[in-house]
Amino acid sequence: MIARTVDVTLEGDGHVVSRGTQVVLTADSRAATNTINDPRNVVPVKVPIKGLGSKFTVHLDPLSVNVIVVNDHK
Repeated sequence: MIARTVDVTLEGDGHVVSRGTQVVLTADSRAATNTINDPRNVVPVKVPIKGLGSKFTVHLDPLSVNVIVVNDHK
């Protein structure tokens, strides 16, 4: 598995603030799970990100689900 860099373009009438949050859920294996003995093996992590705008680039780890939280000012 390899990491990816993705270009994002947002459309709309709002102005995107340059800082946001990337919420990442990732694991070392597709078979990774949480168990009673290890309930926090796979947990989401919030990472602050900069450089947001109507166009920006985001890094995506392998084996991950990502949510990019952007705020706008109208």
